[in-house]
Amino acid sequence: MTPDVLALLIPIIAIGGGIGAGIVNKILKYNLRKLELEAMARSSGNDDLVRQIQGLRTELAHLRDTATSYDLTIDEQLQKLDRRVEFLETKQQRTTTSTQVKPEIVQQIGRSE
Repeated sequence: MTPDVLALLIPIIAIGGGIGAGIVNKILKYNLRKLELEAMARSSGNDDLVRQIQGLRTELAHLRDTATSYDLTIDEQLQKLDRRVEFLETKQQRTTTSTQVKPEIVQQIGRSE
């Protein structure tokens, strides 16, 4: 190569390299922006998912509390019912023992009339 050709190739290579570097820079920025947007989309999807899971946890806790309170209420009602039945049974036993009349008393009442 002669010095005239080298002198001509240096500016051409410099200009071509500058243009090529600009194009590569634009492509890299585009790809970087694309990856950032994808990451943001995944992140916002994760945020939505986290919010939904948190909502489900809250709802589950509410349902658990409701079920527990109903269970306690039913248990309490059963205990009240059991106490009432016991009370009625003891009352009935007292009534049957007091209403059983001895035959001597019946005869005495019958004679006095």
